[in-house]
Amino acid sequence: TEDEWLLEDLYYEKGAVLDAIGRQDEALAVYEAGLKRCPDSQILKAGMEPIRRDRMRRSLKVLRGGLS
Repeated sequence: TEDEWLLEDLYYEKGAVLDAIGRQDEALAVYEAGLKRCPDSQILKAGMEPIRRDRMRRSLKVLRGGLS
């Protein structure tokens, strides 16, 4: 729809704020909810990517026994 960009932007802004204050789980949930409403959103996909990368790095660090 015509206003879909606004909805997409609101999801992005909310996710970005949550991420900035250290609430990554909630930020990821907001991005995922936004993608359900706006499945083609590149900005929402881009917003969640750093959170997913960070999670992957942490899980690999645990698998390697905590070595950096």
